[in-house]
Amino acid sequence: MTQLSTADVVIVGAGPAGAAAAIALRNAGGGSVILLDDKGFSQKNSEPRFHYGESANPSVRLQLALLGLRTDLETLGHMVCRGSCSVWGEDSLAYKDFHTMHHGYGWHLDRATFDSWLIEQALEKGASIQKGVRLNNITPLQLQVGREKWQLNLSNGDHIRTAFVIDATGRKAFVASKLGAKCHHLDRLVAVALTLNDSGSALLQHRSLVESVSDGWWYATAIPQGRSVVMFMSDSDLLRDLDVSNRAGFIAHLSQTSYISKHINLESLQAFDSPKPDIVGAISQYTDPPIGDDWMAIGDAAIGLDPLTSSGISSALEDGFVAAQAIVAKNAGNNEPMAMFSNRIAQAWQTYQHQRRTYYQHEFRWAHHAFWQRRHSAEVNIPSLSLTSTEDVQHG
Repeated sequence: MTQLSTADVVIVGAGPAGAAAAIALRNAGGGSVILLDDKGFSQKNSEPRFHYGESANPSVRLQLALLGLRTDLETLGHMVCRGSCSVWGEDSLAYKDFHTMHHGYGWHLDRATFDSWLIEQALEKGASIQKGVRLNNITPLQLQVGREKWQLNLSNGDHIRTAFVIDATGRKAFVASKLGAKCHHLDRLVAVALTLNDSGSALLQHRSLVESVSDGWWYATAIPQGRSVVMFMSDSDLLRDLDVSNRAGFIAHLSQTSYISKHINLESLQAFDSPKPDIVGAISQYTDPPIGDDWMAIGDAAIGLDPLTSSGISSALEDGFVAAQAIVAKNAGNNEPMAMFSNRIAQAWQTYQHQRRTYYQHEFRWAHHAFWQRRHSAEVNIPSLSLTSTEDVQHG
């Protein structure tokens, strides 16, 4: 039987950004909150079997503290990460230690466990969740009842009416796209990834390892429960000629690396029962505009970052916290924090473009290869996000 629910805020997507927004809204007295979690909605063969995105840099500790959550994630079963190692720009291994940073060590997460824990914290604070459902469409209410502005029509036939919608759907930016925003892509980066039932070398226990190659870069690290993750990052159009999307090709290319092949158990990889690796989108992108009349995009739905930054989770948590403060202020008649959120996204995108180009320009050994040529270019052939004024927010 079809049901109609109401909420002050509906958050579409229950990853770190969405869960953080729910927690922060409940902490700040932001009213009733419903999280929509589409996990389990579809079991298509094309969907990854494992939730990638396991690196949590030290700044995650600060974001968790702002949300009023515990910061000792290692006691929840996650692995302490002391830093990273990279073979980038030269043939030797360079070390980066987190202890030189203000917030100490980071973590290698079990992402499924971490995401579930965040959702549990949101529920304990009074948010509610609908699991295994997907948003089909969103429409403005012609006849508003109270503060309700939107009707969300769900895959199970139910409907939700709400005053405000947060898009936390990741790089799909599903809500923002439905409401007319445009997603601008900076590249075609994808991850070809496998999770192994072996933790790899001792180095991987507390560090991540990155190694650049002519057509992209490799990444490996240990994760909880005696497992490890290994990924090859390249552009989607280049993969067609590289033959790494099947297990044999993946192993062949991995075997040619100078360092990562020595820290991954290749015998375990060869015995792995998956017929092919997962392919996961990792494009750099932004959504313009990231806010509108009673909606906003956060996390990867606002800006998708290159995994090389290892800052996706910390950015998602921060977005959720800041978005909640802006919504609470808006409900009190103050639109300035909403405009500030939009401008924060615009400025973050400009800063990110510069940082990304700087990272990639440190690797010059394969400057004539397409993957690196694209990232060494000083020109970005997409428009920049425009700044938002308080009047823009007031008038939608």
